[in-house]
Amino acid sequence: MTHVAGTGPTHTHGTEKGTAPLSRRTLFAFALPAAPISAMGLPLVVHLPPFYAQSSGMGAD
Repeated sequence: MTHVAGTGPTHTHGTEKGTAPLSRRTLFAFALPAAPISAMGLPLVVHLPPFYAQSSGMGAD
């Protein structure tokens, strides 16, 4: 790939020359363990902000 001044960077899908991009199946396999971890954190994101707002006197109720 050649770069001509003023045309912006050229991008390839692989990370290095000669490498292929990861398949969707491989990406899914790497991302799959994160789903239960993020599901465990969801109640914290939903319930902690109102709790701290109420306990610090900033709550609307």
